[in-house]
Amino acid sequence: MNRQSGISAPGEDLDRQREEPPPVLGSWGRLYAGVIGWLALLICTFYLFARRYAP
Repeated sequence: MNRQSGISAPGEDLDRQREEPPPVLGSWGRLYAGVIGWLALLICTFYLFARRYAP
């Protein structure tokens, strides 16, 4: 980035974004796995809840 003019190169911001890890779990793959695991847990919980309280 040119400090004097405040203008950055076209790909500079994209490169910086690609290098940043996610805020939790350290890698994007682990974050996606965590989200999928959380969704699976919710689905199982709601399924068991529905079976337990079905008429």
